[in-house]
Amino acid sequence: MLNVQEETSIPELSRMLSVCSAVYTEYQLLNLEQMVLCRLSFRLLAPTSYYFLHHYMAQRMRSAKWHCDEHSFR
Repeated sequence: MLNVQEETSIPELSRMLSVCSAVYTEYQLLNLEQMVLCRLSFRLLAPTSYYFLHHYMAQRMRSAKWHCDEHSFR
């Protein structure tokens, strides 16, 4: 079982800069964020229960297929 932590609040810019050991300036970090968003074409969506179930079932199906293939007789 994975131990996943969900971020429930947006981290402050000062916190992000400290995590980066102050290697980047505020401008550079904001510019990087803009570059990532542009590269993703701003296609950011909140995960929904449908997305989670679809992803979960796809993983289960892959796992079941792997187990069936592993034990099949040829």
